[in-house]
Amino acid sequence: MPEVLNSVYSIIFQMEVFPGFEGVVIIALLILIVILLISMHQKQVVNKELKNKADLIKEKAKAIEERNKILEDQIRSLKELNEEKNNMISVVSHDLKAPLNRIFALTNLLYLTSSGFNDEQKEYLEKLNIVVKEGLDLIRNLLDIRALEYKGVEINLENLDLKEVIENLIITYDSYIARKNQKILFKSNVISCPLVSDIHYLNRIFDNLISNAIKFSPGNTSILINCHWNDKHITVKVSDEGPGITHEDQSKLFQKFQVLSARPTGGESSTGLGLSITKYLVEMLSGEIYYEQGARNKGSTFVVKLPIHSSIPES
Repeated sequence: MPEVLNSVYSIIFQMEVFPGFEGVVIIALLILIVILLISMHQKQVVNKELKNKADLIKEKAKAIEERNKILEDQIRSLKELNEEKNNMISVVSHDLKAPLNRIFALTNLLYLTSSGFNDEQKEYLEKLNIVVKEGLDLIRNLLDIRALEYKGVEINLENLDLKEVIENLIITYDSYIARKNQKILFKSNVISCPLVSDIHYLNRIFDNLISNAIKFSPGNTSILINCHWNDKHITVKVSDEGPGITHEDQSKLFQKFQVLSARPTGGESSTGLGLSITKYLVEMLSGEIYYEQGARNKGSTFVVKLPIHSSIPES
């Protein structure tokens, strides 16, 4: 290409041998030839670059396809492992639940008939009861998490009195709070708190909140439950006199398997599942839940707002 252009330029510069109009025409033709040659050359260069880029794209596409195939195989393998893990959790949880329930019933029966036991025997019996209850709570949480993630929640609405629901729930903690010399104080601004909701999930929500308040509060303290009813929603606050929750821990309060820096005060265990389940159930009942820091960073308050007439969101 450079040699051809040099020849053309040489002819143009020697055009004095072609005077007049004929010379002008020849020069114009030569210029046109030069333009065409340059255009053809540029087109060849562009085509070559495009071909190189196309080849490179094909190579990258092939590499991406191979990586995608590897990823698909890995995802398939992980799904199989996850399914196997979930089946194992389900089987183990159900197999453990029945004997632990029997042990729990027997320890409660022994506790009721423990008048002939000495103090040391009573202490061991109480510890055994706590350990069994923690095992049952863990199994229940694992089964709940699996059910919520894979099956969702089936809501069964009925007319309820939330004040009555909470009062009945508080009674079940009598022996638990007696061991730590604690008290549960319940206040309401109305005689009854009517709403339309699911009693099973209401029990689950407030059971988690009340048991956490007991668990993370020291002995000789009080747990305050305050219920406020109006014609739109019910607000329930569950407050304790524990150490409170740090600012860092507040950001992960309702996440799964998040064990916080605050520790149970009576040797109880914590799985980090209860609050995540509670938040899910509150939201499925068209409500909201949030945390309030106590005065001077002392104590914790969890606030639950529930509509009087539940409007169940789509799953």
